[in-house]
Amino acid sequence: MTLPAAHLVALSLVVLDLTARATKMRLLLPKRGRPSVWQTLVINSYGDAAAAVTPGRIGGDPARFLGFRRAGVESGPAVVALAAEKVIDWVVIGGTLVILAMVFQQDGVDGLRQLAARVSHGPALVWAIGVALLVIAVGIGVRLYRRRHDRGGRGQLRRAWTHARSLPPPLILAAGALTAVSMTARVAILPVVLLTFGVVAPFGQIVLASFGLLYGQVLLPTPAGVGPIELFLALGFAGSMNAGEIAALVVTWRFYTLILGATMGGLLLARTVVRRRRVWATLVLASVVSLPTVQEAHAQDGAVGSRSLPVDHWAYEYINRLRARGLLDNLNPLVQPYRRSDIARRLAGVDPDTLGEPVAGWIRLLRDEFGREIARLTGRRVLAWGIRLDGSIRASTSQRFDALRTTGDEDVWPRGAPSGWLETGPFAAEIRLLGDTYLTNDPDGLDPGQRRWVRSDNAYLSVELPFGGATLGRFKRNWGALGTNGLMVSSVATPYPQLGFEVRHGRLALRGFTGELETIDDSKRYLSAHRLDYHTGNFVFS
Repeated sequence: MTLPAAHLVALSLVVLDLTARATKMRLLLPKRGRPSVWQTLVINSYGDAAAAVTPGRIGGDPARFLGFRRAGVESGPAVVALAAEKVIDWVVIGGTLVILAMVFQQDGVDGLRQLAARVSHGPALVWAIGVALLVIAVGIGVRLYRRRHDRGGRGQLRRAWTHARSLPPPLILAAGALTAVSMTARVAILPVVLLTFGVVAPFGQIVLASFGLLYGQVLLPTPAGVGPIELFLALGFAGSMNAGEIAALVVTWRFYTLILGATMGGLLLARTVVRRRRVWATLVLASVVSLPTVQEAHAQDGAVGSRSLPVDHWAYEYINRLRARGLLDNLNPLVQPYRRSDIARRLAGVDPDTLGEPVAGWIRLLRDEFGREIARLTGRRVLAWGIRLDGSIRASTSQRFDALRTTGDEDVWPRGAPSGWLETGPFAAEIRLLGDTYLTNDPDGLDPGQRRWVRSDNAYLSVELPFGGATLGRFKRNWGALGTNGLMVSSVATPYPQLGFEVRHGRLALRGFTGELETIDDSKRYLSAHRLDYHTGNFVFS
């Protein structure tokens, strides 16, 4: 399975898990005042976000309870539904664990022996002891908190069991089936992610590992099982993956099983808070986003989710010229690709009539290119999708276009690039296919190891908000000065699949991504990079 296909399957599994859980929770609520599937999914996301950042996941159910109360569900039915869900989930999880233990008994025993052997010596033992001390310390803190704030726990458990038994059997069976669907989708994420690394391991061991890593977090007191989970992943695959691959595996698996859902819950909660315009909401947002960023957010509300500008776009040449003249200085010269909305926002503040030629002409040329985004900044409704077809033909007496290093015979190379894009709210998606017969003839290896004349050249799915965003796809990224090549193995490096994020706070920006480079000599190569920028006008510190 190719890397883009594996990520697409993993995303589909996440969507299936979220939908099944929302449908199950909706079934357990009374019909009167029952929220929609989407509302229930949003409320579950609140719980995912709260559970991910609280020890022992103690914040998950309270956050969902408040979400249901805000949605109009009465306290009694909300408590009954949450309690019944917990009982049903534990019954299904327990039954599944028994079945897996019976089916993959030998695989489980072999896996535990390998894990114990790797823990018992070397640096792994030191890490294991440190993680154990962390778990014990956090566990004691959670225990003390619950003794102080959660009195009558056994009584609550008995009431939950009573509530679950009072539900109609068909409804309990349906809820159990949806729990099984959700569980299967979540457990399948790890095997799918492992396919991209070429890991060969017994299927039973992978399934048991995935199940234990997911549902063992419930028994661990640290937030989302941080510490033990990463240690188990590192030790479990130490024999078949190197350190870089294990790090990429941990990040990718955590993204689909934790970060994606928790981030969505946080963003949805932030959107709800902003819409209600409460004073306390303003204070909370001010602690996350600095004042300059908040002020800009109002001007860019209609532009969030805007597409990125490919690093090979002709506009970068003119942006570089304008920056050299002290214009568009708010665009970071060391981080590309830019977002089209960011460029439009800077162009909107420049009046070409006050400038001389040729600078005024460059401004007008760029304003024509980014006219749609500039119109959106003024509040106008503009096209939210589009398709485009570019075509050209190149001919040369040399297969290398560098006139100082000619080689090969003359030839003609047709070239075409169909593309399509879509924007809605904070989300943007784009796909561009590049067909170029020169890719199979380039003497400098424009496409090393993949001698194909067609490929996905700029395809991604992104979410962008005033305080950050995330992108998954295949595209070129440049972390160098405009006009130079940064983070590239050569000046003709191809786009590569990657998963990246960005968090902005005033003049500070934290960016990071993990990607897979071209395969050379049957060896997979990966790149993981992070950068922290302080950017103000003509000064950038990275």
